[in-house]
Amino acid sequence: MPHENGNGPETSRRAFLHVAGVAVSALSIIGMTSRAEAKASQQSVGYQGSPKGNQNCANCRIFVAPNSCKQVDGVVSPNGWCRIWSKAG
Repeated sequence: MPHENGNGPETSRRAFLHVAGVAVSALSIIGMTSRAEAKASQQSVGYQGSPKGNQNCANCRIFVAPNSCKQVDGVVSPNGWCRIWSKAG
């Protein structure tokens, strides 16, 4: 039977479950942010500093001028290319 003053076991259990739920939610959000920010290494995507035919980083949808990429780590040349190239536009 719960105590009338609100300090009984039911209140403590409820408070604990609330705090635990908030903590799990926060950790999930932090984990998603970390995964979203993680980029592939240049080696893992076969990055090269020269284009492959008409395909180059400058005309890729994930290239970020002047020398970055949304999904590949490190400095990326606009004239480079990798296996995850995807036509812009």
